[in-house]
Amino acid sequence: DHTPVPVSVATRRGRSWVSPPDQDVDGPTDAFDSGALVGLDVAEATQLANAAGWLVRAHETEAILTADYNPSRLNLRCGDHDKVLSVDKG
Repeated sequence: DHTPVPVSVATRRGRSWVSPPDQDVDGPTDAFDSGALVGLDVAEATQLANAAGWLVRAHETEAILTADYNPSRLNLRCGDHDKVLSVDKG
């Protein structure tokens, strides 16, 4: 049977990017309140986390991410208007 099958293709969001910590910082500090990043613009949140020594992986909600764990990394999930929705360590 050679009946055509309808296929729907839609563009999905799903970008992700990484930002290294500032070079003049000796590594991440546990005193940094990562929860305070929620609600901020992702660019501002990234700058604050990098300045505190954290590697940042920011990603849109639909992004496909690797499952590797990095204790020096903050994962920033951002939504519409590039606002941080949640922060996870690792």
